[in-house]
Amino acid sequence: MICCLNPNCQNPPRPDEIKFCVECGTEMAILENRYRPLKSIGRGGFGKTYLAADIKKFGEQCVIKQFAPSSGDDSETEKNRFQDEAKQLQRLGEHPQIPALLAFFTERSYLYFVQQYVAGENLAEEVAEHGLFDEAKVRSFLQDLLGILQVVHQQGIIHRDIKPYNIMRRQSDQKLVLIDFGISKQLEVNAPTGTSIGSLGYSPLEQVWGGKAYPASDLYSLGVTAFYLMSGIPPHKILVDLLEETSPEQAHNWVQQWRRYVKRPVSNELGRVLDGLLHIDHKQRYQSATEVLRALEGKQVPNNLPTQRVAASNNYSPPQQGNIFKLLLVSGLGLIGSLLLLLLTINIFKPSNVNISQDLGDRPENAVAYLERGKKQSAADKFNEALADFNKSIQLQPTIAGSYLERGQVRSRLEDKQGALADFNKALELQPNWAEAYYQRAGVQDELGDTQQAIADLNKSLSLDKNSSLAFIHRGNLHLKQKNQLQALQDFNAGIKIDPRSSYGYMSRASLFTSTNKKVQAIADYDQVLKLEPEDAYYHYQRGLLHQDLNNKAKAKADFQATIKFAKKTGTEKDYADVAAKLRQVQ
Repeated sequence: MICCLNPNCQNPPRPDEIKFCVECGTEMAILENRYRPLKSIGRGGFGKTYLAADIKKFGEQCVIKQFAPSSGDDSETEKNRFQDEAKQLQRLGEHPQIPALLAFFTERSYLYFVQQYVAGENLAEEVAEHGLFDEAKVRSFLQDLLGILQVVHQQGIIHRDIKPYNIMRRQSDQKLVLIDFGISKQLEVNAPTGTSIGSLGYSPLEQVWGGKAYPASDLYSLGVTAFYLMSGIPPHKILVDLLEETSPEQAHNWVQQWRRYVKRPVSNELGRVLDGLLHIDHKQRYQSATEVLRALEGKQVPNNLPTQRVAASNNYSPPQQGNIFKLLLVSGLGLIGSLLLLLLTINIFKPSNVNISQDLGDRPENAVAYLERGKKQSAADKFNEALADFNKSIQLQPTIAGSYLERGQVRSRLEDKQGALADFNKALELQPNWAEAYYQRAGVQDELGDTQQAIADLNKSLSLDKNSSLAFIHRGNLHLKQKNQLQALQDFNAGIKIDPRSSYGYMSRASLFTSTNKKVQAIADYDQVLKLEPEDAYYHYQRGLLHQDLNNKAKAKADFQATIKFAKKTGTEKDYADVAAKLRQVQ
């Protein structure tokens, strides 16, 4: 098989004898007469990544990275950054747990580098499939990664994006491999303030706020990753909720109470190591991987670490307020490239004491305050008031992409679909690579009856954020609408894999199984939904119908009784007018 290397194409794999891509007409190419691209496996800020075969090594798999930035910025600066990643791999690739650089070249006007392929799954996938890490596994994880970071930092390199998605469990030997040095940086003695970069939640305050990074910054990210492996809670969810209510400095202080989110007990020894990794002040963290390894072995514990801060609790209860952060949160946006741009655009990171309960006046600097008040109005379902505030925000500062996104959502709720579409178009004009805006526009396209365009928007959204569970599931439902059941199933599976607690995903897949007469599988999915939402009358009713069809009267009876109980509780009895008759049928 071979695929084309046009970065703007879907790159469908085709038989080797095909000379030109059937999608875009690009001539097929084997790079350097050696590397055959097999399929596209991802897109990042620099360009596309392809799985490839090295035909001079009996088809051994490798990875091709192509410089074709999604932003369209192919300046010398960006090219140098791409080249820097290749250089980092060349320097670090001798380590057996870092992918080695195999080649770097220019061909057909594009820059490429080729690196080793790591067969396996990343740690986020491992947690989703096999469950949370116990203390022994967390210790093993830390020791493995710290050994890698010793080498990385000794080479004067800071990774700057350590997170579960960038740590692979290699299938061949079960060793951990650190990948994606695309935003790594050479350590500078007096690091200047620079561009915020990394992944929200995993990156420390000095990195996302001040643009500075140190070896201790990587150690912080390592600590947050260990927290995720123990808790299963994506840290950006905690941080985003707190940013609604407080300043960035205070929001990042959630790490001082990390124990309250972890259900399993943590020993004092490991707890103190994590405290040392997660200190908000980089100067008070561990300063080297070696120091942390010694602490894990019980040989060294810093004297400046705080004592145990908060007793363990089994539940994470985020603040119950809604605005655009909630939309971003449930869409699975963990990448700084999309969420942080929004935060910076609407000045959320700047502490504000604006009183939004009164008239704010017509000064341009009040545009953000109108936007904030509009979001609060929208969260309270006061859509007309929210619309007025978003209009005012746009009037005062017409270049804030977040204002158009928010207004588009409100217009959609007010059934002004064309107005919503225009707003999402404007948001994308101002911020062309915003996955959430494509996702929202897809919803309006769907409601306007343009299923194909909605799918195209979701394709684009997923090319920018491949970890959006909602986008996969929404696209699956659109494929189901088009009777493309196989593609729908693939999308539902992908969405559930990303978010194993997605009731939307299980419900959607259950509907697919029901429509294809796979009732046992549908029941299994409704079982999962009802574990997440045990008092939902609709899900009980649907599962009851399936049990009835399979002549399992006892289970059908239980579900219909639960339907009546929970419908009364929510005042929705009229929606289940036939449930009493159904109940009599299974007595």
